[in-house]
Amino acid sequence: MKKSVVSVKYMSIKYLAHFYFFVLGKLKTKIYTLVMKKAGKNVFIFSPFRCTGPEGIEIGDNVVIAENCVIGGQGGLSIGNYVMIGNNSTIITANHGFSLSDIPMARQPLDIYPVTIGDDVWIGANVVVLPGVNIGQGSIIGAGAIVTKDVEPYSVVVGNPAKLIRKRFDEATIQKLLSKDSALYKYYKRDYLKTNKPTVYKPD
Repeated sequence: MKKSVVSVKYMSIKYLAHFYFFVLGKLKTKIYTLVMKKAGKNVFIFSPFRCTGPEGIEIGDNVVIAENCVIGGQGGLSIGNYVMIGNNSTIITANHGFSLSDIPMARQPLDIYPVTIGDDVWIGANVVVLPGVNIGQGSIIGAGAIVTKDVEPYSVVVGNPAKLIRKRFDEATIQKLLSKDSALYKYYKRDYLKTNKPTVYKPD
C-alpha cells in the first residue's frame, strides 16, 4: 500500500512537471513568437526567456532555446533550422556607441550589427555571441565561449575569445554538405521533446 502511494505521488509530480515545462511551455513559446518577425514550426523556448527587439528576430523550424537565454533583435537576428541554444546563453546585436566625446556612452546611439546562425548549429551553455557574427551551418560552440568573429561551417570553437579547435569533417565532405543537393539529415521524424527518443535519418 505504501509503495502504491509513493508511486502515485511520483506520477503526479512527473505529470505536473511535464505540464509546467512542456504544455505551458508551448503556450509561452507561442506568445513569444507572435511578436517576432518570423518563427517556424516546432520552436520551443524554455522559461525564463528575455528578448529585446523581437520584431528583428527570425527563427527557423525545429529550434530549441534553453532556460535563461537573453536574445537581442535590435540589429537583426536570423536563426536557422534545427538550432540548439544552451541555457544562460546571450546573443547580442546592439551595443552602446562610444565614439562621441561630448555625450555619455549610455546616451550615445546604439551600434547595431546583425547576427546570423546557420542550420544545424549547437550553441552550448553560457555562450555569448557578439554583434555582427555569422555562425556557419553545422558548427558547435563550446560551453562558455565568447564568439567575437565569424565561425566557418562545421567548425568546433571554444574559449574566450572563441577559437577553432577542429573541423567536424574533412573539406570535401563539408563542401558536399553545403551544396543544395545535400542530404545530411532527413532530421527528426518524431517530436523528441515528447518522446525523448529522436529518430535521426542519415543520408542514403
